[in-house]
Amino acid sequence: GVWLREMREARGLSPEEVPHVMLRAGVDRRTIPSARTIRRVEDTGSLPHIRYRFGLAQFFGLDVAQLWPARAREAA
Repeated sequence: GVWLREMREARGLSPEEVPHVMLRAGVDRRTIPSARTIRRVEDTGSLPHIRYRFGLAQFFGLDVAQLWPARAREAA
């Protein structure tokens, strides 16, 4: 969750702004998490739904495997 907060803050975005900016960036609507989900991931380190992991990775220009190691993906 820490990386998500750092990357979001580096772009100057609040959790509430991220879904809107992701949509404007052309990320598939189905893969865009809510602000509530973003806060939960940042605050608790919980694992978001697989489709949100792909959406966030796409938005930040990273690979899903970089953001969530294999062990975390297997638990999904």
